[in-house]
This record gives sequence, structure tokens and C-alpha cells, in this order.
Amino acid sequence: MTQHKYGVIHYPENSYRDICVPDGADEVDIGSAYAWYEMDDDAIYMEVLNLNPNDYWVGYFFYNDMEGAEDACPVECNTREHLDAHWESNSGGGHYDCIRYEHRVNDDVIDTINHDFYDLYNEE
Repeated sequence: MTQHKYGVIHYPENSYRDICVPDGADEVDIGSAYAWYEMDDDAIYMEVLNLNPNDYWVGYFFYNDMEGAEDACPVECNTREHLDAHWESNSGGGHYDCIRYEHRVNDDVIDTINHDFYDLYNEE
């Protein structure tokens, strides 16, 4: 488990996005998230959230132009929506992928959402 904290950057109402989640729940990532916030003129505030160790989501992400799915790293957030925002925030034109989300409650995986990223690129 990590440092149990992550940053969420918020934007004004009717902005092109509501939130941005640059990185996962790690002390180093809080600094990175704050740097994103400071450089973003559209951001209105950033909050640091404590990860709920008894009920959280894990996404397994990787950069598809540098590594394979077997190298996917876990990113932990309180909600599925925060994982979605993390994926979108880091996508940068589609080079950031996810193989699956897991919802964990009391150390048990209670839901798994598989993302077949290869199908996204091979749709007809």
C-alpha cells in the first residue's frame, strides 16, 4: 500500500473538464499533482484526499508506446470516477492505457472491470 494520499485538481463550472487526477496515492505524487496545479491557469483549487484503505479502486496503467501491459503499475483512488479522471489526465493522445480496474473492500476484490485496450485500436 502507498502513502494513502492523492491530489485532485478542480476546474470552474462549465469548464472542458471537472477534475484532473494527475497521479496516484503516493507522497511523491502529491508534489507532482501540485506542480500540475501550479502550471494550469484554468485550475481553481487542488485538494489532497486520503485514500480509504477499506474501500478503494485500483487501476493498472502503462504507457503503451514504451512498455507492455505486463508492466502496468497500480494507481489507487477512492472512486472509479477518480480513476477515469486519472486516465484522461495522463492520456496525452492515447499513449496511456489501462488493463483493468479493481474495486477493493476490506482487502477483497469485489468488482473487476477489464479494459481490452487492443480492441479500442482495432475497432472497425
